[in-house]
Amino acid sequence: MIRLEKIRPEKTSPEKYSSSHNVAASLAATLVFTLTGCAHSPSFNVLGSYFPGWIACMVASILMTALVRFVLNRLQWEQQVPALPLFYFAMALLIACLIWLIVFE
Repeated sequence: MIRLEKIRPEKTSPEKYSSSHNVAASLAATLVFTLTGCAHSPSFNVLGSYFPGWIACMVASILMTALVRFVLNRLQWEQQVPALPLFYFAMALLIACLIWLIVFE
């Protein structure tokens, strides 16, 4: 008959650093990695006030999407597009991302 004994983990030496040191180090690392995104703010000056770049990209993409809609109506191609709201939303999003990449990157 084989006897199974409880295996107790060996006691290890005290940790090299205290838990408060670990918390402080992880907080500092988190701040360093999150604040590096704030190095460059994509904004520009409009009449003395800084204006976020993403709003300008969205406004420009909506205007360009309206232009695309006008062209599609003139050529009578809009009737062939099956899901118009999805099509125009995707078009506006595509144009906004392209403007963002061209202007701010």
